[in-house]
Amino acid sequence: MKKAYSLTEAKARFSEIVDRLIKEKEIVMIRKNGENAAVLVPYDRYLEMGRKKPSGLILAAGALSAYEDEVDEMLRIIMEERRKFRVREVKF
Repeated sequence: MKKAYSLTEAKARFSEIVDRLIKEKEIVMIRKNGENAAVLVPYDRYLEMGRKKPSGLILAAGALSAYEDEVDEMLRIIMEERRKFRVREVKF
């Protein structure tokens, strides 16, 4: 089960939160200004995360970074073409 705390609450209850991580193996979300800001995970789960090999799309992350401008231009052209066909006149 995930538990969420505001940053202020997390600061005040940090020792309790660490105890929950140890005993209940609970993942804890920290929020700042109402937005998710950080995640605390039990140490053993952290170690497991490091042992997992990336797969699927994660392997491709950054693969096209050298072509960022070209990809942006392709997306711009695609969106421009899509806008042309959004408004269609339908005759009855």
